[in-house]
Amino acid sequence: MYAAEQFEQMRFLADHDPLTNLLNRRSFVQHLDAEVARSRRYARPLALVIFDLDELKTVNDTQGHTAGDEALKRVGDALRATIRSGDNAFRIGGDEFAVIVPEATERDAHAAAQRIADELQLAASFGVAICEQDCDAGTLLREADGAMYRMKRRRRSGALRNAEGDDLSAVV
Repeated sequence: MYAAEQFEQMRFLADHDPLTNLLNRRSFVQHLDAEVARSRRYARPLALVIFDLDELKTVNDTQGHTAGDEALKRVGDALRATIRSGDNAFRIGGDEFAVIVPEATERDAHAAAQRIADELQLAASFGVAICEQDCDAGTLLREADGAMYRMKRRRRSGALRNAEGDDLSAVV
């Protein structure tokens, strides 16, 4: 019985982040490839939302790494509470997260990002990319990442994003 439980735990950890219990980067790459292929095959939109926490280093430095870990766990809880049942959430790096949103328009993706932001209780920078044509997973990820860094630069400079988030998302 103990060996079976250990095996199941190891299987779970192969695809999940042990801190947040979200899917991990390895799983993200597999899911993203599969969803992009599905999007292309059926000519259906696909959105990728990525974000990172703007102040995790400050939390770690001022309150300690235990507080930082608790913040990351809260992000996992927030994602589980806000994403649709067909969406998948991932921790893809230290303080970087992704949500694959199948069958989503740009407006749907921005609404998903806003729901996540409202639930987080932490400052975060978001990027959104939409796969509407013959995109590939690498391009979709680069575009979402670029949009996130544009938002991060604007937040640092004190600029507010426009209502539509035009320069904070990309359609590929």
